[in-house]
Amino acid sequence: MNKNNLIGQKIITKDGSTLEIVEVEDSNNLKEIVIKTSNKKMFNIYLGYKNGFIKFVDESLNEELNEYIKNENIELQRLKDLEEEKRRLVLERERKEKERLENAISLFRGEYLFLSNFYEVDVTYEGFTYKNNEAAFQAQKDLSRRSEFVDINPVSAKRLGKRVNLRSDWEKVKVDIMTQIVRCKFDQHPDLKQKLIDTGDRLLIEGNTWNDKFWGVCKGVGLNKLGEILMKIRKEYMDHKEL
Repeated sequence: MNKNNLIGQKIITKDGSTLEIVEVEDSNNLKEIVIKTSNKKMFNIYLGYKNGFIKFVDESLNEELNEYIKNENIELQRLKDLEEEKRRLVLERERKEKERLENAISLFRGEYLFLSNFYEVDVTYEGFTYKNNEAAFQAQKDLSRRSEFVDINPVSAKRLGKRVNLRSDWEKVKVDIMTQIVRCKFDQHPDLKQKLIDTGDRLLIEGNTWNDKFWGVCKGVGLNKLGEILMKIRKEYMDHKEL
């Protein structure tokens, strides 16, 4: 409805009075039209007419107003439906995330120790065979000293890794190196590969108490890069299995 064309039109009030429209403006919610008449009365065309308070003298304008109300109702319902769907999706995401967190493997201990880099199992990487993933990973910090990491346990490997001369590109390559070593571990040990697959779609979190917020999560905070790597490799295995 063209609101400007309403100025000068006459309306009939519920009590039968005929008034001329002298001003038309949108209300605050922009879903209604407010009209001012020659005797200073104000009417809300949308709600007013809908409730039978007013009508135009010109019957064609009454039809146009009916169409306007119909279209506005359709639009309002569409917006209401969209908001309802948005709320539903938000609640569903929150429910799934809560369920996912509750079902997460958040400690690589006991039954899930095999997910930890400290799990004692041989892994061959770049021509060297180490006793565990931690040793294989720490050895890559200084390639000239890799042989020193071959026969040591994960605690000693982590300690030695803090004393070597760190390669200049370490921060750029460490995630890729970790990914390769973790993949080697499961590729080289089919039984562990199957155990990883058997974790299904559960969230894997390398929870810790030693403040590692890069590879894991400590006190609810952390990037969980190791967990992400494990889930990425698990997905690769599962996708390949489905082919």
